[in-house]
Amino acid sequence: MKTKLEYLKKFCKTLIWPLILSLSQFILIVLFTLFFNMQYLNSLKVQYPTLNNNQINDKFQEILNSNKYVQELSDFLIDKSVIMIILLALIILPIITKKYNSLKKDKITKLTNKEYIKIIITSIFMAVVLNLIMYLFNKLIPFTNRYDSSSTKFYMIISTGIIGPILEEYIFRGMVFNELKTFNTKKIALILTTILFALMHTELSQIIYALIIGSYLIYLYTKTNDIKVSIMAHIAINISTIIFLPFIMSVNVFIQIALIAILGLGIYQHFKSTEKV
Repeated sequence: MKTKLEYLKKFCKTLIWPLILSLSQFILIVLFTLFFNMQYLNSLKVQYPTLNNNQINDKFQEILNSNKYVQELSDFLIDKSVIMIILLALIILPIITKKYNSLKKDKITKLTNKEYIKIIITSIFMAVVLNLIMYLFNKLIPFTNRYDSSSTKFYMIISTGIIGPILEEYIFRGMVFNELKTFNTKKIALILTTILFALMHTELSQIIYALIIGSYLIYLYTKTNDIKVSIMAHIAINISTIIFLPFIMSVNVFIQIALIAILGLGIYQHFKSTEKV
């Protein structure tokens, strides 16, 4: 009983890092939402100068339930996503990089420039193939194109494409995996890390997607013991998704199936060739 309790305590301690990330994101979203609401209230006061504060608040409560408000808030948060993710990185990254360096024990396997390029290409192929498969099965699994507007792509590339992967890799492949290894076998630590990474996502399609991507990223990390490799692959995957998703959704089903077959073969060849690494 004592052993199980000790294990549970260690496991819960490991969860602190993903929880800190989630909580920090939530707090920033709440703060920016409050700022948006204050701006909205001020605009109502200007628009309806004859109304008193109670009447303005009543009007605002009515607006809160409208689709227009939800859409405007969503657009505002997307526009401010770069600021939020930069603030998040400035707060969390110095702490987790220092902690990661203290946990890191294994010797890094150095890769050649050719191997780096192969990993980037494979990551792009994987992103396209997985998004194609998800899109083909969108009637079974809800699939949302969050990158359909070209005006949001810049913000998404900076936040979701670059800074987000850096934070997630340090926390999951860096912190969580290395801490889990201290009281689990490497295999169990690998599986638990991948599951925890997937559960950080909300929609079913995202969880399935994250399970596959997480397995690939932990594979790269355990092969090289270099967090920079999994960061590079994660960035390539996310940016590829942002750039290519509109194209994926526009081509006909026969082209989609052909792309899955061709790119899938490329991914297979990469894994086959890296077995010797």
